[in-house]
This record gives sequence, C-alpha cells and structure tokens, in this order.
Amino acid sequence: MNILITGAGGFIADNLSIQLSKDKKNRVYGLGRKNSLDKGKYHKYFKGEVNFKNLKKLKFIPNIIYHCAGSGTVFRKTNSKYYYDNYSSLSNVINFFSKNKIKFFFISSAAVYGGSKRLLNEMSNLKPVSDYGKIKVKCEKLCQKKSILLDYKFIIIRLFSVYGEGLKKQIFWDACKKLQDKLFVFEGTGNEQRDYIHIDDAISCLIFLKDKFYKNNFNIFNVGSGKKFIIKKVLDKLRIIFGIKKIYFSNKIKIHNPDKLL
Repeated sequence: MNILITGAGGFIADNLSIQLSKDKKNRVYGLGRKNSLDKGKYHKYFKGEVNFKNLKKLKFIPNIIYHCAGSGTVFRKTNSKYYYDNYSSLSNVINFFSKNKIKFFFISSAAVYGGSKRLLNEMSNLKPVSDYGKIKVKCEKLCQKKSILLDYKFIIIRLFSVYGEGLKKQIFWDACKKLQDKLFVFEGTGNEQRDYIHIDDAISCLIFLKDKFYKNNFNIFNVGSGKKFIIKKVLDKLRIIFGIKKIYFSNKIKIHNPDKLL
C-alpha cells in the first residue's frame, strides 16, 4: 500500500505518518517544504513545493493520498501565496494523478461553516467568514467537480479545532504563552463556542476511514469531539493551573472569528 502525504513536516501530516507507518503493509511517502522532520516517520521524504516538477520525482503511484498541504493561517499574507498554498497545490496533485484510481483525502476545516449549522454532506449552505474558510470551500468544490470526471474516491475531512502536543497555534498554546508572559487580556467575549479534538483522535479517525468502502465518489465527514466548549470556561481552567486570579476579555469581535464553530 503506497500512501502519499502532502504537507509533510506539518503537525497533522507528521502525526499521521507515525501512525500509518506502524502498519508494515504501508509505505508512507512525504512531500513537504520543511528542511528537517522532527516527528514524522516516512519511508521516503521529498522536499519541495507541491507542483508537477516535484511530483514527478516520486516515481510511484499512490493508492491513497492524504492532502494535508496548505496554509493554516486565518489571514492571508498575499493573495497569490495563499492561493498557491491551498487551491493550486490541491489542483496540482489531482491533475498529476488524474489517470489513476486513487482514494483521495482532502483535509478541510469546520471553518467552511462560518458559524452556520453544520450538516453532513452539505455543500450549498456554507457561509465561511475567513479567507481560510473561503479557500477551503473552493477546494472542496474542486474535489466535487473532479469526482465526476475522475476515477477517484474523494473523502473530505472537515476537522474541527485540533489541539495537541507540538502544535504552536490554537487556543491552548496561545493561552499558555500569554499567561506565562503575565498577559491576562484575551480577544473576544469569552462566550465563543468551539469543538476541540485531540490530534490522536483526529488521526485515529483518518486511519479508520482509510479502509472504509465508499459507494460514492464524493464523501464528506465532520471530525470533531461532538462536544461544546465555551472559551471562557476553557481559559478559566488554564488560569487556575497558572495560579492567575482573574483574566479579562476585550469584547472586540473580529468578523473572521465566528462565535460558534461546533
């Protein structure tokens, strides 16, 4: 079983490679831009952008692709760079292997909902409010379009708020860093709600879905804990651990940050 993971060197990709490599039947290959891999475990690693030139270097046909490549930044730094990291890299992989039969996992995000009610297999009622969410919708629609034209099994994975050891983003890392630096004011109202899932659980789900039979060529899965977490209560637990008496919220609501994402 040849498995290609794009975005190698990233948090999700490397954790996924470790678990997949435990099965000796899997030959896990990585394609990513990082110079060194601290956590990932790959049969072979290819350094570079996700483009035709580097895809040609692989010299094998994957049975399964986990497309983890793409910027996870909510705000785009430049339009062209953000577009390439996300949409163009996805398009490159799909088109390069267009003549092959592949099970293709696209790692999307709950940001596509933008606070709207989440519905499984819903594509028409998505209301993303961030650039990140909007480009994920565009990518999902590309997969949907290609699922009609190619002999692929597209599996869209809408991950909710992933956290875990080694991830230097998301609320837990950000909050711990602020509290350590004696900064006690946080953005928002504190009443925002999220669905958090640990990286181990997210990876377990990705591996479980790998061997699932798919009747349709286009499939969508929400991957989260299914539980509601209120930001204020989450930060209150961290506050106690750090021995902080009180924290505050700016009450400034940013349009890119929905009050509910669960």
